[in-house]
Amino acid sequence: TIVTKRVSEIRKYAVSIHGHETSISLEPIFWEEVKRMAAEEKMTIRDFIASVNATRKTAGLSSALRVTVLRNLRDTVLLHTAQKMVAAE
Repeated sequence: TIVTKRVSEIRKYAVSIHGHETSISLEPIFWEEVKRMAAEEKMTIRDFIASVNATRKTAGLSSALRVTVLRNLRDTVLLHTAQKMVAAE
């Protein structure tokens, strides 16, 4: 018997972008990263989401936010890997 444990639940977050109310469906771990990235950029969450919305190439804003988070994490890992390689030389 295989038991599947639900690891994360998608939640809806209400956001107003340029006066337009919209909802974003994200797993809590993605939402936490969106908040962290906004703070890192010294932006409000609303402004950060609006900037992603303005440049997105995917069909949905929720998907664009997930891709933005994953790209940021990938770039962070690549940067740390490169720094370790330089330090090891």
